[in-house]
Order: sequence, then C-alpha cells, then structure tokens
Amino acid sequence: MKKNNKGFSLVELIIVIAIMVILVAILAPTFTKFVERSRIGTDIQNASEIATAVQVAYTEGKITPPVTDVTISKTVLTTLTAEPKTKSTTVGAGADFKYSVTASGEVTVKGGSTVLYPEPADTVKNALDN
Repeated sequence: MKKNNKGFSLVELIIVIAIMVILVAILAPTFTKFVERSRIGTDIQNASEIATAVQVAYTEGKITPPVTDVTISKTVLTTLTAEPKTKSTTVGAGADFKYSVTASGEVTVKGGSTVLYPEPADTVKNALDN
C-alpha cells in the first residue's frame, strides 16, 4: 500500500514562519519612516492649501491684517472641505493648523507650533530628509 503524504511538515512550516518574522522585523522600521514622511508631506501640502485660501480671503477683504495664530475655520477655507488637523508626529499629531497674516499681507501657517508655510521649520525638513 502506497502512502500519499501531501502537505508540509511541522518543521517546514516553522522555518517559513521564522523567515517571515525576520523579514517583518527588518522591514517594519523602514515602512514606518515612509509612512511618517508621507504624513509630513500631507501636512505641508495642507498648509500650502490653507495659505492659498487665506490669501484669497485676504484679497477679497474677508481678513483684515494683522492676524495672529487663528485656528483654521471653515469660513476661511475654500479649497479644503473639512477642518484639517496635522497628521505627523513631527509636526504634532492631531494639532490644529493656525494661520497668521502680517500687516503687509504675508501669510504664515503653523501645524501646532511648527511653521509649515511659507518655509517648513528645520525639524520638519530634517524629518523629510531622513
């Protein structure tokens, strides 16, 4: 009588699982860096869109400068549909975006306390470079 042994042995399955665990342990830190870079990029893009919306509101006379650290409101935003919050841990996860307008009309946008527009702060640039 012929024995029909199909499938994997327990040793083979344990070896495959061990290899998978090693690969995940090696790749997980790299993946989290990519995710954080993506979040920072999203925060910078949102800050740029907010700055554009604030500049439009300023030119239309809806904002009278000087304005300091105003939390984003739906009445100012024209390009974003929801009130944005920062996503990255570098900028400050869940912090509100705030804008300021100088007397000369220059717009600054912060995520939490970190400047994102017109030029991102050094901590944000360093996080993007790493």
